[in-house]
Amino acid sequence: MAANWKDVVLSVTNQEKLKAPQDKKTTKARLNWLLRMLKVYDPRLRIRAPWPGRRTFIELLEASATEFYGLVGQHLRTWQALPPKPVRSSAVQETSKIGEVETQQ
Repeated sequence: MAANWKDVVLSVTNQEKLKAPQDKKTTKARLNWLLRMLKVYDPRLRIRAPWPGRRTFIELLEASATEFYGLVGQHLRTWQALPPKPVRSSAVQETSKIGEVETQQ
């Protein structure tokens, strides 16, 4: 079956891995070290870092999912085609009187 281009979603991702300084005690400190190197904020940029500890990860995941839904998800809806327009039958003619319709038989 041939691909239907209207159903194709294209996503391109680039990544760069850096080793964080070992003298930083917390993941937050390592992340701040990275953010200080970035001179310009760009909303297209996504930073992903491993987060130690199951509880911290779950809390972060729940917060990010809630925030994403608030910013994006609640505003999205599935596309729906417009309903078909009614076709006038040749047997129905409108009169010049408001609200009346005559039918020919």
